[in-house]
Amino acid sequence: MNCRIVLPNTRPEDDNEALLKLQEDLLLWAEDLFGERDKNWHILPPMFESGHPHTFYVDHDTINLIKVKIGGRARDKWTFALYQMAHEVIHLLNPRRGCNANNLEEGVASAFSYYVQRRCGIVKPRFVEHNHPAYKYVHKLMSRLPCGDIAAAKRIRREMPAGSPFSSVTSVSLQRIFPTIETEHAEELARKFDRNKTVYP
Repeated sequence: MNCRIVLPNTRPEDDNEALLKLQEDLLLWAEDLFGERDKNWHILPPMFESGHPHTFYVDHDTINLIKVKIGGRARDKWTFALYQMAHEVIHLLNPRRGCNANNLEEGVASAFSYYVQRRCGIVKPRFVEHNHPAYKYVHKLMSRLPCGDIAAAKRIRREMPAGSPFSSVTSVSLQRIFPTIETEHAEELARKFDRNKTVYP
């Protein structure tokens, strides 16, 4: 699959329409790979904010609302916006309010952001090489699965009940899907993600 994204010549922070289209296009790409998102959630237009990129649950009495927030150098460069948004759209597939993502879901998000970069011909960008250690670690966990990161994520979604979030996948389920996986590896993927972790095996 070739790149499905056309990056404009504008400045991301000044082009809300193009930023929204980027989110929509990347989400469709993620759905094509990993299955349909949970349509019970209404996805708001993305916005810029200081701090690291993340998804944000918006309080509402009757509607499930979620928003992507990106920032930093993504304000000025579309390649950075592409990288950050590709990661965050994975969290839009099956949001779970009040539930922190596990290493598996963050690993899939990292894998998809790298995958999009490769498909769009962005080779070894500096911001990927200097990615946060916690995300490098979870991507390494995904890459060690028998069929590789993206293929493994597709297989997990196919083998789990329809609509199951990546963060609901247990170590037992992973060992069923990948019979050769080591218990320690499966347990680490199912463990809650800790961005502040400083020591990695």
